[in-house]
Amino acid sequence: MKRIRTLATLVAASLVLAACGDVTPEPLALAMSDSEPTVVRLATPRISGFEDVVADWEREHPTARVEIVVRNIDDHHRSVLDNGGAGGPFDLVAFDASYGPEFRESAELFADLETLDSTPRESDYLAARWAEGVADTGELIAVPLDVDSTALLVRSDLVDDATLGQLRSASSWCDILVAGDSFSDATNTAFLPDGDDLLRAILAQTRTSFVDEAGTLIAEDAAELERAWDLAMIALGEGPLHGEPCSDVDEVQRIARNIEFDTPQWQRELRDDDFAAVLAPWSFRKRISNAAPETAGRWATVSLPIDAPGLAGSSSEGGLHLAMLANSENHDLAYDLLLTLTSATIQEVAFADGSGPLPAAIGPHEDGTVARPADGFFVDSAVGSTYSDAANARPGELANPERRVVVQAMIAALNQVEGGGQTPDEAWSAMLTEVSRTLR
Repeated sequence: MKRIRTLATLVAASLVLAACGDVTPEPLALAMSDSEPTVVRLATPRISGFEDVVADWEREHPTARVEIVVRNIDDHHRSVLDNGGAGGPFDLVAFDASYGPEFRESAELFADLETLDSTPRESDYLAARWAEGVADTGELIAVPLDVDSTALLVRSDLVDDATLGQLRSASSWCDILVAGDSFSDATNTAFLPDGDDLLRAILAQTRTSFVDEAGTLIAEDAAELERAWDLAMIALGEGPLHGEPCSDVDEVQRIARNIEFDTPQWQRELRDDDFAAVLAPWSFRKRISNAAPETAGRWATVSLPIDAPGLAGSSSEGGLHLAMLANSENHDLAYDLLLTLTSATIQEVAFADGSGPLPAAIGPHEDGTVARPADGFFVDSAVGSTYSDAANARPGELANPERRVVVQAMIAALNQVEGGGQTPDEAWSAMLTEVSRTLR
């Protein structure tokens, strides 16, 4: 790293320069530097909500500049894991919780934050999110930036009070399906846009791995996986394969269509009132308001059920962690930026009364900040507390890397059923074959 003049020299020089004309502090510091600003490079799949924080940090560190590289989520994570941050010598990398197992297995790529000064305190963060940044070998490789959890957002102008009451009092996914069936039967309108969202929300309530490293279904996890599949099949108007997950459901018509989230078709049909509810992670809410601004104030928020002994928590699985690469060339500045972005105070600032990411720091949840978002679109008084409660009930156990392969394969199999390409039985069998082949 090139030499920067000492603070004493800068102060003395500043007095001389200030007397000569209009000189502001920021260019002044750069003028006194022997070099160009030090560039701290951050690679991430997203940065939304923290842009202003980064700009403020740069103003406070006028001899430094932050370069943010945003990449496709899968390309980003594979680049970091396969090449130690290919695309340039990064200082900081963010990783999504879905890739957490692979990152926790690769502690050698990252600095052990517990060996540095001013280490973040575990008690300042949601327990499950903190644990997801601790390597399998015990090092603290990352600190959580945010958390994501899912709720059911329902169009209160399309769904009658009786159905909304059913949804609010639902104690099981079966109750949700029955209420959706009641709506679809009365209106001939889809309740949900897509079966993918339902399956993801159910699977997010646990962190079990489902298969071993050889791709073989783990016996104790099989019932949970099969039940999630059968619930999704019921939503598609298909019969369950592995039993009767909903004993009080005789037959449910198809209440979920095959409309992928946030596609042009999804946006158009949302505006046209062609479905009544969305299973939305906190981070996706803005996509609803952007696609259909005229629906402002028409959304009710419904908590998702936690209804079976095998489920370990709420539908909460997303969120970013921030790590520092072990070979960072700008160690001190990079660590300072990491501490800033992950601090409870800054996460509350980024939350921005509900327009930014949901904090992983526990303080904004405990003091009621998250429960009272000043959201002009989702004005339901329950919106903040619903997502906050789900974040606090996030499953605490950690999965192995094979879990992500299984979830992706299940979504692909469900799409085959939704599109009419395979029967539920064919798709289930093909999914197990694909998982075994991929992991072999």
